[in-house]
Amino acid sequence: MDMQVAALDILTAKGGFAPEAARAIGKAMDLQIARSYEDLATNQRLDETRAELKVDIARLESKIDSVRAELKADIVALEVKMASKIDSLRMELKCDIAALEVKMEKFKSDIVRWMFAALVGQAALVVGLVRLLMPHGP
Repeated sequence: MDMQVAALDILTAKGGFAPEAARAIGKAMDLQIARSYEDLATNQRLDETRAELKVDIARLESKIDSVRAELKADIVALEVKMASKIDSLRMELKCDIAALEVKMEKFKSDIVRWMFAALVGQAALVVGLVRLLMPHGP
């Protein structure tokens, strides 16, 4: 920006400055005005950036809320799935325990049967040995 003729006249005529000093003051004022415009442009850019950041933050918060909702839904679905799996495993375990109890009862009855058979066999053997070793009557 070049200094206006009217401003130069004010500095020389009313201010009593020499024309060179008035020109120097005018240039200094022009520089300061230019800096003010640059600062103003920077402030406007900051305001624009702030607005953009607010929009970005709102968008991110929306995405976070969306992800949070998805995660909650996934967690609920996983809890349901895990509860179902646990119930299924409990039922399998109950069936396995029942089958094991049946097998144990069968094993018990088999052992009793084998023990009875062994005792009967042993008794027959003892009776046979006693007859064999005892003298026969007259």
